[in-house]
Amino acid sequence: MAEAQRLRQAPLPQEMAEQLAMCGLAAAGLLVGGGASLSDVVDRVAVPGGNTAAGIEAARDGLVSAWRAAFQATQDNERSGRHPH
Repeated sequence: MAEAQRLRQAPLPQEMAEQLAMCGLAAAGLLVGGGASLSDVVDRVAVPGGNTAAGIEAARDGLVSAWRAAFQATQDNERSGRHPH
């Protein structure tokens, strides 16, 4: 997240972008750890029509593709026998 902010040349200093990303992830982790589902977390932080909701919607397809590619890469690596035991 912080790297994306840097690449788009956002007016946010890198350190602040990293801190915001870490705080957001930590807060989501606390909610999930407390029993909230991922859908509950999104519902709690993304006000319909708001900036967070717009960002989540814009990222949704790209995130699904990125996770699919990551899972495929780990599966391919596992099957190849190249991974350390």
